[in-house]
Amino acid sequence: MKYLSSFLLIFVAIIASVNAKSEVFKISYHSYNNGEKSGRELSIYYQESIVYLTEREDKIQNFTDLAREQNISTIQYEGITYGLITPFSELPTPTPEADSEEILGYSCAHVSYSYFSNRIDVWYTEETEAKGSPYNRYIPGTNALVLKIVINNSREIRAYAIDKVEDYVVYNNFTADTKVVDQAEFEEIKINSRFRIVEVFRDEQINYD
Repeated sequence: MKYLSSFLLIFVAIIASVNAKSEVFKISYHSYNNGEKSGRELSIYYQESIVYLTEREDKIQNFTDLAREQNISTIQYEGITYGLITPFSELPTPTPEADSEEILGYSCAHVSYSYFSNRIDVWYTEETEAKGSPYNRYIPGTNALVLKIVINNSREIRAYAIDKVEDYVVYNNFTADTKVVDQAEFEEIKINSRFRIVEVFRDEQINYD
């Protein structure tokens, strides 16, 4: 717990410093199903070593801290912000593939993952200032920007733009007040947050005929 508290304070200090002075990059992706564009788009933001994966209004916020090789998730429940920290050592390990591809003018290496009988192919570059992956489970390296992901040779997301964003302030609710929990506790909080508990009886004797 002492380690988690120290990490929390360091992370918050880094966020404050980063937000004050460094550039923000937006990476935008199109989605495809069996080669056809689905119309669904997604984007991530990168500032220094932090990747922001969710929108400000999302109940669950996801971040990747590339410097410390950790994913961070937060959720607010009953007035408290809870945080989950997942080290990269717990993520699936990539397998290098022999081919490469050029995407947006950048040379991209190819790696693959096997996860619960699914095959995930990932193409990434190390030539950009921006770093990160739109799927924080599949991170080829801390110096990588993932530009294309194909799942089971059918579903695909592919980057179509990398933009430097002016006057954009990234959102982060991982603060010194965040309560860090483990995976099981975080999942329980997620489930509880979906329901409203209405108390009907308390300390009442109920008889059945």
